[in-house]
Amino acid sequence: MNWLYRNGFSTSTLQEYWQYLYGAIKIPANKVVITFDDAYVCLEDAAEIMAEFGFRGCCFAISDFVGKSNSWDYQFLNRKLQHADYRLLRQLVSEGWEVGSHTKCHAFLPTIPHPTVFENLQQSKVDLENNLGVPVSSLSYPYGKCNKTICEMAKKCGFKIAVSLGMPRQQPHDLMNLPRIGIYLFDNIFLFARKIEQTCAGSDFYFQIQQIISKFSYGSIVFNHVKTCWVNAATEN
Repeated sequence: MNWLYRNGFSTSTLQEYWQYLYGAIKIPANKVVITFDDAYVCLEDAAEIMAEFGFRGCCFAISDFVGKSNSWDYQFLNRKLQHADYRLLRQLVSEGWEVGSHTKCHAFLPTIPHPTVFENLQQSKVDLENNLGVPVSSLSYPYGKCNKTICEMAKKCGFKIAVSLGMPRQQPHDLMNLPRIGIYLFDNIFLFARKIEQTCAGSDFYFQIQQIISKFSYGSIVFNHVKTCWVNAATEN
């Protein structure tokens, strides 16, 4: 955050980005959108750090797991993390953050029936709006994956803008499938700076690298499927 600040960057929400595009307003220079998938309780610390620099972010909550542990995810050694509750999410909204949907239960959308996908998206939006008291019009696809049909369903549910991770970059940008660059624990300040500078300069290099890194997310999908099959088999026996 200090590097962004010293290099003249400021933050926007996804809704502000949408307004820049549809309001025919020129997007200000050196703007970044900082997003957080899953909406864990550590957002409270992140918001405090970002506020020192006048920054705001966007977080995406899984509506069925607000205030609960991340039992939807496969964790080695059964390590569980806690999701933010509605008190914290409402606090973030009051501080200028954007809270979007990360669907109802973090299912891998490309593999489930279309009616289930639609219900997953729509119910998440309704539940979050009812509890936050503000419109929820941004979406992050679980595991960063979507397809054209899913994007169309998201739009029908009332989402205005959606982000993916590790999907091919499209020209011109599809607002229901905006690509992102992941920032990870192993990114030092030099790599962080390179990702920002090259991407802002129009390079696709880190988007291509992101496609490779994002393939590791399939590990969690496979482990969850195996775990579900094992539980079902044990129940039947």
